[in-house]
This record gives sequence, C-alpha cells and structure tokens, in this order.
Amino acid sequence: MDSSADNESWAQYQSGGEKAYAGGDFLASARLFQQAVDAAERDVGEDSVELAECLMGVAKACVAEWDYRRSEAAYERALSILANPDAGGGHLLVSCLKDMALIYELMEDLPKAELAYERALRHLDEHNRAHHGDLVEIWGSLAELHRDAGNSKQCLEARLRVIALKHEFHGSQHPETARALIEFAGICQEVGSLEQAEKSLLAAFSILRSSFGPQDRRSTACLQNLMELQDRLRKKTELTRADILWAG
Repeated sequence: MDSSADNESWAQYQSGGEKAYAGGDFLASARLFQQAVDAAERDVGEDSVELAECLMGVAKACVAEWDYRRSEAAYERALSILANPDAGGGHLLVSCLKDMALIYELMEDLPKAELAYERALRHLDEHNRAHHGDLVEIWGSLAELHRDAGNSKQCLEARLRVIALKHEFHGSQHPETARALIEFAGICQEVGSLEQAEKSLLAAFSILRSSFGPQDRRSTACLQNLMELQDRLRKKTELTRADILWAG
C-alpha cells in the first residue's frame, strides 16, 4: 500500500478531530482522535511520533469532557513514545509534559504537576534562546503551583527565575522585564515581604518611565501601586516605633 495514502488515513481522522474540537463537539473529537490513533498504529507504527500526536489529541478531547483519567493514560502513552531520543519527537515532549502538568493541577495532584514541569525544564536547554518562551511559561506555572500550595518561598524563587529569563532575553530595560518585576512585587506583598516588593516596583517604574514616559498609563499605574505600598511601609514603621516606645 502507498505510504502517502496510509499517512493520509490517520491524518484525515486527526484533522477531523481538530475540527470537531474547535467546534465544541468534544465527544466527536475524542472519537475521531481515537480513530486516528488506531490508523496511526496500523500505518506508521506503535512507536511513531505521529501516533503520539494522535494520542495527545485524544487526551485534550478527554480533558474537555472532564475525563481526566483517560486523558492521563493517553498522555502517559504519548510520553513513553516521545521520551525515546530515537523517535525524534523532542519538539512535542515539552508540550506533552506541560499538558500533563495541567491535567494533574485539575486533578489537584500538585506533586505530580510539579514533577511534570520539572521534567520539562530538565529537557530544555536553558542556554538555547529558542526555548525562552517555554522556560518562562513553565517557571511561571511552577510559581502559580507553589502559590496555590502555600509554598511562598518556592513561589518567589520561581518568579525570580522568570525575571532572570526575561532580563537575559529582552534586556534589563525592556517592558517585559518590568512586567515580571510587577508580578513578583504582587506576590511579595501577598506574603508580607513589603521591602522586597518596594525594590521590585521601583525597578519596574524606572523601566516603564524610560520606555513610555512618566504620563503613560502603564507608568502611572505602577507609580500608584508603588505609592500605596510605600504608605503601607510608613505605617508599618510608625507602628513598630510606637511598639518600641511603649515597651521602653
């Protein structure tokens, strides 16, 4: 049988699954993706990247139907294929791991989600700028994961990695670096680290003022946050001084 015809067979099911998914018919999408899996197993092999792609289609359709266990099983099988260096599926491996982490978050299995993110990070070459977007996304997701779990120290550490990556990729005076600093400041305020938040907002405001001018809405919004924070710090200092005088 002509191999191009074979490939078209699974590809047609895959295309149909994508169309059904985009149209919101998730049951039909899952069925078509499963047919793509069956065709890919038959036509291109059980260890093929094409099969892994079809399995990832099944998984995402199952997520939309709240069938997390079936989705997990499909992702696990896809991962077993993509993890093989000889398969040539490295470009899909990180996507698969990120998707799996989200599944575990939905299942409220935070340790497994963290492991999936960390495995994705290990796979990526942090010195390869082509992976910058993936690295920022994964570290940001890890920060939110730790935030939800109440692990403030790990959350702040992950956010610092995001700042470092944006600084490395965009430069110290880029608005994206300012955005990361503002996000970091917000988390610092949540955990009561007001001095660290102030330093971060001061740096962010300096970048935004230089990039857009002092009257730009982004600059003024950052300045407003900074002024409110500094007011909180003054009140905190006054209360501390009053406590010292009272105790003395």
